[in-house]
Amino acid sequence: MRVFAVEINREFIRHSRNRDGGKEIGFMQGNAEMLPLKNESFDAVICIEVLMHVPNPHRLLSEISRVLKWDGHAVISFLTKYTADYFKKMIMVVSGFYAAKYGKNAFDYRYDTLNDFMGYVQGTNLIMKGTYNEEYGMPCLILRKTRA
Repeated sequence: MRVFAVEINREFIRHSRNRDGGKEIGFMQGNAEMLPLKNESFDAVICIEVLMHVPNPHRLLSEISRVLKWDGHAVISFLTKYTADYFKKMIMVVSGFYAAKYGKNAFDYRYDTLNDFMGYVQGTNLIMKGTYNEEYGMPCLILRKTRA
């Protein structure tokens, strides 16, 4: 199995390469809405907590569909208002410097609902195969690329 990671932040790529297992991952700098990858090149895509940070979620899901092989699977997670509030509290308790380091807008992002997400999926060849919720209610959606 080969694993590739796309990250927009060059510094985060450097940091990730030095973590356990980081040397076994192929990192590339890129924008999730314009993936620097060939069409139909992956059996699976995992996209964790990215959806709420991109200006155009439909474009992100279209790119995931583009790079997935037919019958490939995508796992997408995103924060809801509930999980975002929990996440903010947890970050503030664990590391009070987070907001100071990243600015007062560090937590300003879109709070998607499942209905929002289903709207973003329209026209992408991705269909919902299942859902999974973490202990704190973070939606994790399993999609499959299909010709139907």
